[in-house]
Amino acid sequence: MVQLENDCVGCEHCINCGRHTVGHWYCDDCGEEAEKLYNVDGEDLCESCIEQRFEKTFYADLDPDTRCAECDSDEEDYYKYDGQYICRKCLFALFDLVYSESGE
Repeated sequence: MVQLENDCVGCEHCINCGRHTVGHWYCDDCGEEAEKLYNVDGEDLCESCIEQRFEKTFYADLDPDTRCAECDSDEEDYYKYDGQYICRKCLFALFDLVYSESGE
């Protein structure tokens, strides 16, 4: 979610720089300000909260022939999504990026 906040630093002579109303983006789950937020089932979630929502499985715990169901890569760890194992990159590609601090 986005919240408008006053980031004014109190300059001696105001030049109306726009810092009186600056958007800050917060995760709907943990409430932390985030560099990136993704829309997951109507909620804006940070990367950490998305990773916590899906069961993480380490490659060493799986069959050695296990590969990502989306891109066929053999990553270090996988997330269980819809009964299949997918890599971190593909997990985030499933959701719409609603905010990125870097403007991606």
